[in-house]
Amino acid sequence: PTLAAVGLLGAPLPLAAPSAPAPNVAEAQATTEVLANAVLSAVISVSDAAPPGSAPEEIEAASRAVSLLAPGRWHSYRLIAATGDPLDGKNQPFGAFENQGLAQLVAGAPSVQQVVGNRLRTLLPLTNDAHPNCMTCHTNYGALPQGTVVGAASFRVKL
Repeated sequence: PTLAAVGLLGAPLPLAAPSAPAPNVAEAQATTEVLANAVLSAVISVSDAAPPGSAPEEIEAASRAVSLLAPGRWHSYRLIAATGDPLDGKNQPFGAFENQGLAQLVAGAPSVQQVVGNRLRTLLPLTNDAHPNCMTCHTNYGALPQGTVVGAASFRVKL
């Protein structure tokens, strides 16, 4: 599956006003799209290993697998929570771009993108209905209306 398959990234991302001229923005956008598809595909694969009703050890194994996808991820991607109650405290938004961008996603923006220094920063929304197996671990999302933004995938790609 790709991000487009779950409605997160089907069209070119709208580019926010860059803070400095960046001739490699189009290439960074393409790299971000490939990276986003790879990350989401990996998370979906792990989620498929622990559908609702799975044994506790299967759920724990899937949770550990998601965290193992992340070593060194702060340099290129990370998942952040919009609920204020992440499963992992490291998934709180960090810095102005993530905090302000997450607020924009919650308000309905399809994505947020900005050149920050020599990196293209991108936030893509994660909703509570992006994949049915997400509810296996994130049971607190069940009471929310369908399509609620519960977090974001945050990407940093060097220009």
